[in-house]
Order: sequence, then structure tokens, then C-alpha cells
Amino acid sequence: MKLHIVSPDIREGDAVGNHCIYLAKGLRAAGIETALYAQRHSPMEEPVLSLQDLMTNCRAEDTLLISFSTYQPQLPALLRLPCRKVVYFHGVTPVELLLDHDPVAAYWSSKALLQLPQLALCDKLIANSQWNLDDLLGRMAHPPAPEQLAVIPPVTSDLPIFQQAHREPPDNAVFEVIVVGRVAPHKKIEWAIDIVGTLVSKGYGVHLKIIGSALNLDYLAMLQAAVKTQHLENHVQMVGQVSQAALHQAFQQADALLITSEHEGFCIPVLEAMHLGLPTVIRSGTAASEVAGDAGLGFSNISEGAGALERLVQDKTLGRTMVKSGAQRAKKWLENASIHHWLNQLSES
Repeated sequence: MKLHIVSPDIREGDAVGNHCIYLAKGLRAAGIETALYAQRHSPMEEPVLSLQDLMTNCRAEDTLLISFSTYQPQLPALLRLPCRKVVYFHGVTPVELLLDHDPVAAYWSSKALLQLPQLALCDKLIANSQWNLDDLLGRMAHPPAPEQLAVIPPVTSDLPIFQQAHREPPDNAVFEVIVVGRVAPHKKIEWAIDIVGTLVSKGYGVHLKIIGSALNLDYLAMLQAAVKTQHLENHVQMVGQVSQAALHQAFQQADALLITSEHEGFCIPVLEAMHLGLPTVIRSGTAASEVAGDAGLGFSNISEGAGALERLVQDKTLGRTMVKSGAQRAKKWLENASIHHWLNQLSES
């Protein structure tokens, strides 16, 4: 069998791109001939072929893996290819979460959502979380049979951060909170600022570091204004996108990871935090809660979020208990993401 992995974009450093790249490397190491295809990709050592190459190279005995996270104009052509087809569903951000600040992204999300019923034509559907799988099946008039479904996390154990050892808790003068991920409207990072502002107003020494690319300048300006309005300039730092080494250092130096997002199809930073030994405080109602399980502290609004974070600031025993539970949970997620598991799902049996 030859495996063809296709995605509209494959870029190093992007979660979807990283997954395609490391999955291809892992499958090749397991003896599976694997090639990557994309419309757009960043320069890197891993070769990425064109979609025209895919149309030429694909044979009936091959398997096509469609990595789906956004609108794919080539989807009808992919579904017509003569080979076996597997879709890996990363999830699509709901339109209503994008309209106010990013109408262009909302438009592409709306087009992607309209394509989801077509994925039922594939031979197998694999989602990155049960939360996303349920969402996908709910959009299909005739969902596939249970044996055609699976959940595999969107990581591989050989990603650099999962090669790092469990950390020792830092001895910070102030409680260091990190937010990791794109600075985008549906991430509701203003909630993180408000949560930290609540603790600062109570006299706690807390610092928030926001790590991630900020391409939406209007939303970034709104966050900067919120920091200024609450006089939090000495308590909130926006550092932008950082290197893998700098990201690892941020996890090492932090006291907690805070997730305020309205939509997460998986939330890799939660898994990274649990693997490294960092407690997590997570807004409920997304797949981030599925990842953390009982190893994270959940909340539904800003007041509850501030209360959860305050518990961690006050109770170091709670933090140690969460770290122990998180390490066990991270180990299980990474086992479920193993290449062996992928080989079982890609087989035709």
C-alpha cells in the first residue's frame, strides 16, 4: 500500500501541518510508502508534492488520507479518485464565532461546513477527538457504520515537545500563567485578561504571558486596549509566535496553562502541559475538556475562571495532584496516537 496524505496547506509550525509531516515520517519508518500533497506549503526538508502529482500518482491499490480542517475546493476531485479513502477530521470553527472579528475566515468556515456531509463517502472517518467526531456525524444524513469510525489524537509521540522530560515545578516570585495558541477571536483571550485582572485586583501576584501569532490586528488592538483599561501593563505580556525552544521554556517556567477558547477540536497545548507537568485551567464546553478530563479545572464564565485559578494560587497540593493525574492522562493520549494505532486504522480489515 502507498499512502497519499493531502491537505490544502502543510506548513511547519502549524498544528495541522505538523501532524501531516510527523505522521508521514512515522509511517515511513514503519515501512509504509507515504507522500504529502498540498496546494500551499512552506519550505522545509519534507518534500510536498502538488495536487496534480496526486491525480497522476494515485492508484486503485493505494490509500488517500484527506486531512480536513478548512474548505477544500479539490474535495470532489479527491473523492473521485479510484483508491480507498480515509478522512482525518481536525474540526471546523463555527461561523458565529468568527463573524464579528474575522468575516473572511467565517466565509471559508461556512464553505467548509457545507462540505462535511460529503465526507460520508469516504471508507473511514477518523477524528482528532470524540467531541469532533460527534459534531461531524451530526451533520450527516447517513453517518457511516461504527466500524468505519475512529478517534486518534492529532499528535505523534516524536513531536519535539513530547521528547522533553517531566519538569520540576518552578519557584516563581509571582504566579506565572500562560495562554498558548493563535490570538484569534474565538480563543476569547479577553477572558484570560479579565481573569488575571480579577486576581490582581484581589492583591495576588499574577502574571499572564500570551504566546501565539496575532494576525487579526483589530482583535489584537482590542486586547491591548483591555490591558490598558484595567492597568495591567505590568501583569500581561503578549510575546507573539515563538520558537519551539522558547515555547518549551515557557511551559517550564509557568505555574498554570489557561484555556479560555469558545471552540477547540482537541487543544494540543493541554496535552503538552499535562505531559510536561503543568496544571491546566480550562473553559468547559469544548474538546479541551475531553483532553484534560479530571486532570484540569473547568469553568464556564470569568468569575468561575478566576475562582479556579485562585484555588491553584492558594493550594500547591492541588497543583501537585493535578500534575500527577495529568501525566497519566497524557501518557494514554500519546499511546492512542501511536503509529501502531494508525496502522490498524489504515488497514482495510
